[in-house]
Amino acid sequence: MPINVVSKQFRMVSSELSTCLASADFKAANFGLYHNRFLQYHEDFERKTEEPRPNRDPRLDSKVSFHPEAHNERGDELTIYREARPAQTELLKKIHIRQAHYCTAMKKTGWIPIIIHARLTSPFITGMGIDHPTETNLLLDRNTGVPFIPASGQKGVMRLALMFDSLQDRDGNWRDEGDLLAEKILIHKNNKKTKETELHWNESPEFKTLFGFLAGKEDNDGCAGNLVILDAYPVTPPEIGTDILNPHYPEYYRDSGKKRGPTEDQSPIPIKFLVVKEGAEFVFRVLLRPLFSASVFTDREQLRTLAEWAIINTIEQHGIGGKTAIGYGHFKMLSQGNEPAAIIRWTVEEEGKQTKLREKREQELKPWLAVIKQITDSLDWGQLKQNALDNEKVKAYQTQSEVASAVKSAAERIRGGNPKKWNEEKRDQLMADWLAQAGLTWEPLVSTATQAASSLSPNETAAVEQIKGLKEWDDYLKTKINPTDLPRPALQALRDKMKNDWNCENGKKPKKDALKQVKALLRPKP
Repeated sequence: MPINVVSKQFRMVSSELSTCLASADFKAANFGLYHNRFLQYHEDFERKTEEPRPNRDPRLDSKVSFHPEAHNERGDELTIYREARPAQTELLKKIHIRQAHYCTAMKKTGWIPIIIHARLTSPFITGMGIDHPTETNLLLDRNTGVPFIPASGQKGVMRLALMFDSLQDRDGNWRDEGDLLAEKILIHKNNKKTKETELHWNESPEFKTLFGFLAGKEDNDGCAGNLVILDAYPVTPPEIGTDILNPHYPEYYRDSGKKRGPTEDQSPIPIKFLVVKEGAEFVFRVLLRPLFSASVFTDREQLRTLAEWAIINTIEQHGIGGKTAIGYGHFKMLSQGNEPAAIIRWTVEEEGKQTKLREKREQELKPWLAVIKQITDSLDWGQLKQNALDNEKVKAYQTQSEVASAVKSAAERIRGGNPKKWNEEKRDQLMADWLAQAGLTWEPLVSTATQAASSLSPNETAAVEQIKGLKEWDDYLKTKINPTDLPRPALQALRDKMKNDWNCENGKKPKKDALKQVKALLRPKP
């Protein structure tokens, strides 16, 4: 008599969250959370034990409904992954930009970055042994939900690659044990527990410097490794596909061979699992930090070459991840030394965005910065008055030190460019009053002249004061001053009077001749 089958459906989230995420508008932003937490399971309470379990995987078989109330509307897990790709793409950009900036920053401090861009030539799988309800898993980045290669996995295979290289010849054949012992690549050590002599691989100084070592009899102090390995991420979200494990003798494996042997009458039950499809491009970043005082090998260039070879040999020859013995996880190097072109472009674009964002934030915090440019662009006194001193927008920020400093700098530049046209009394007083609102002071030109005058002798000072006391051209003629008898400071003052106050350059011949005489006296003698 057949037994009725009672089925219970559940997910590893709260009922409130399950109801919320079951809406038709839901799109998985993080595929990793869905993969590990939002699966739908069917628990059979009663069924005939003779009947085999249906060959369906709730993650991979589109015939199994994702939502109980919306059968086959969302599709299988691969569809959910594809829906998350737009969000994953933007997150991956940020990760690569961050890692690229890190490599650039550390290079400036003496670190040596090693960057390898490679493409998968076979499917890639890692994390199958991680706990998962389906007993087959795929390692996904916690924050993005994208497959990645953790630094710890890269480091382990790099160590293995260097060890194998020392034990093999150029053709990949194992070297003779006697030769390895003679070269001290292999050594004998006593096992403290078994008291037996065992064969050990002897780590080279280069290997110890790269990966570190513990303190021991030969090395008084331990030392951390000089390699810093970053997680490797795909350039863009990779395509994910399915593969199968096909155990041919399930009953033999189930009871450990106690009841049934590996006979051919048993039906294989394929087990599906997720893989990263070939063609995905990853970026591997490894940095060689400055040597420690306890480092046992000091040639950094040779260490760089060795580390670069190790990562290339690892991804091309040994493979990374699971099932490398049957061809999984192998790459082909596309470039080395520089970031891929796409990541360089993203970095430049991100720097531009950050610059605009900083400018916008600064503008919001300091709105007066917008008027500083028009102040600094002023070429003469008229433009300075129009752009700053009489401008209502600028006067609204008159008390801000940055605005006042810009006005002061522009005024000093204009006055220094043509001091003869600077009206000391009016302009200096206007600048002093304007800058006082921000607590700044203004030094008029007369102060400079006074300081210069203080260094003159009494005779020179008296002559200069005599010239300054002349108001008109006729006063100069009446005094019958002989320019040849005047000291140089007085001659300079007389020249300025003739040019600026008496207009001798454009006047009649007596004025022009008098100015020429003074200029001739001021010319340095050969």
